[in-house]
Amino acid sequence: MDKTQQDAQLRLAADIIETGHPWHLYRSGLLYDTTPVFTPISYLDRNGPRGYEIRLVLATPPDGRSLHNPDNLTAEQVGAGWRLTLKGEKPHEKAEMRFSNGNKWCGLTGRFSRYSNRCTYRVPLSTPWPEAPDPYAELKKALAEGKAIEVYHMEGLHESQQFWKDCPNPDWMPHRDYRIKPDSLFQAPPPPPNMRWHSQESWNEYDTPSGYRLLVEGETIQHGDEFYEKGWRKASEDLIFGVGKTIKPIATAFRTTRPLTFTHEGKTWTWHRPGDPMPCDGESMVHIITRDNDFSEEPSKSKDYEWDQIEGSCRFAEIIGWRYSDEKKTVPLGPEDIHPFTRFRVATTFKPNHTLWIAPLCANQNGIVIASLHQVVEVSYETLQKDYERNESLVTGKWNPDAWEPCSKPA
Repeated sequence: MDKTQQDAQLRLAADIIETGHPWHLYRSGLLYDTTPVFTPISYLDRNGPRGYEIRLVLATPPDGRSLHNPDNLTAEQVGAGWRLTLKGEKPHEKAEMRFSNGNKWCGLTGRFSRYSNRCTYRVPLSTPWPEAPDPYAELKKALAEGKAIEVYHMEGLHESQQFWKDCPNPDWMPHRDYRIKPDSLFQAPPPPPNMRWHSQESWNEYDTPSGYRLLVEGETIQHGDEFYEKGWRKASEDLIFGVGKTIKPIATAFRTTRPLTFTHEGKTWTWHRPGDPMPCDGESMVHIITRDNDFSEEPSKSKDYEWDQIEGSCRFAEIIGWRYSDEKKTVPLGPEDIHPFTRFRVATTFKPNHTLWIAPLCANQNGIVIASLHQVVEVSYETLQKDYERNESLVTGKWNPDAWEPCSKPA
């Protein structure tokens, strides 16, 4: 360290001692000590060890709140004896501001006295940190107004051992979750037509997470179903309720992950709760039924539906049931389906005014090799299924111009 650097370090050390600014000690560019116990001067003695360097550290509040630092300024840019404002903290009359496109600090005067999130502000380090807002202020206010408070209780790692319980005298521990107890019990979604949920009044919103549903009156308890008794438990032969027994409208709560089917217009539908994930495989054609007027739509690929709700003429209607379409699922052709006399054309649904007859030269595992417009190209079986039609009439020896069919086969 030369004399100029040594003098700069001594001036910085004096500023640190005078203002009490936080600092770190580095040796050969690496962090040496994060909590120096001596004064910075003791490390800069001309006759002492060489290679030490002191650097400023951004002053931060003891509770870890975030600084307002849109320009990512360093401690050196902020300066010794200064601190940045917190997010949301309004700077006072001794504050200075710095534009994002400049490197100088200036006082708050005139039109620049108004606080802006786009600018960076600093205040003297001696300025007290603003008092941290009470994270439980809303809950405490509710408690004072006579509302009940609940705490999230964990008896174990399994979901069935975790639930909300009344907490009349909360200790407001930061590692615990509190909430205002809901004013009313959870309203279960409407059941399928002509069905009733069993013991709906005993349920709340945390008893039916995504994938779960209530059992209906008259439904049979099965292995894997759950009932509530000081936590959720699996139903089995040795339990008092007994697997295989029919649910009656008693106060005990039951839930299951099994699909629920019902009959409508002579068809069997699977019940769907709005908010649950798509229940189908995504590619199959399905019909849906909605709550407002129980109508079924033309089949569409299940991945194309908005399963939370569908858009009606002037509102949104909830999907409450679905079934696979009667249409048979198809797959692309394979090399075993291609014959020498097969002819292909671009599907008329794509290019109604253009018909291109194509004769295959050969077929392999990837697709067919065709000759078209003086070009020889390979077309995959997936592309054939999507964009082409085929005509097999020449196999019989007589051409039929109306015998075009899709380039697919039953799954």
